[in-house]
Amino acid sequence: TWKKLGTLHPEIGYSTEFIDMYEARGLAFVGARLDEGEFLDVVTMSEDELLATYDCGGVTDAKTLAALFAFRRAHGR
Repeated sequence: TWKKLGTLHPEIGYSTEFIDMYEARGLAFVGARLDEGEFLDVVTMSEDELLATYDCGGVTDAKTLAALFAFRRAHGR
């Protein structure tokens, strides 16, 4: 199941780019088909683990932090 959490505009000053953020449940990782030269690390952690990783400087990506904020707001936290 998918639930839209919000929309993010990462380059508001000079681009019309937007990113829709979703919460997805009931998914199963079945692998990836990456483009040549593309890399992706899939990391699974709980909300508490993500917050702890942020607290020690391990998560600095603005899109990840915006999604965490939207997720917490959607769940009354």
